[in-house]
Amino acid sequence: DAITLKSGEQLFWMDGNPGAVVPDAMTACKPGYYKDAETLLCQQCSEGLVTNADQSGCEACPFGQIPVEDDVGARTCEYYQIQIGAYGPFTSISTTFLSAAVAADLDFRKNFDTTISDRFGPPIVTVPNLNTNLRIKLQIGTSDSNPDVGVGTNLEFFQGQGG
Repeated sequence: DAITLKSGEQLFWMDGNPGAVVPDAMTACKPGYYKDAETLLCQQCSEGLVTNADQSGCEACPFGQIPVEDDVGARTCEYYQIQIGAYGPFTSISTTFLSAAVAADLDFRKNFDTTISDRFGPPIVTVPNLNTNLRIKLQIGTSDSNPDVGVGTNLEFFQGQGG
């Protein structure tokens, strides 16, 4: 199919600019999609791949990163996050257990998160040669010395709901 214009007429795009070529801004693809060179339509990258920098194709994520897909299918590379769980009778025996776990987590994160170290000072325990791309998330859960609460907390850990 073709669009035929009379001599002297111009084609105007939705952005208000005239021209015979589709403006790049009107064919920008969301992350996880690339621009097909022939049709200029956005096509979804294959499973496990993300859009390259100029949106002309797809590529694997850099080492240490994984493709993460949002609810509309857009994929971006993010560093893999390791989740560590701290579980115990934190609230029924002594809140000191809970305070110690939170303090240890904050002190560890001071090694790579400048917003925390700027606010609370340098880490007490410095971790040498720490990979700055490391992403660790601490989940703290309690049993409250009650089996029903403990089972519920652990099920939430397994389901990724935070405990």
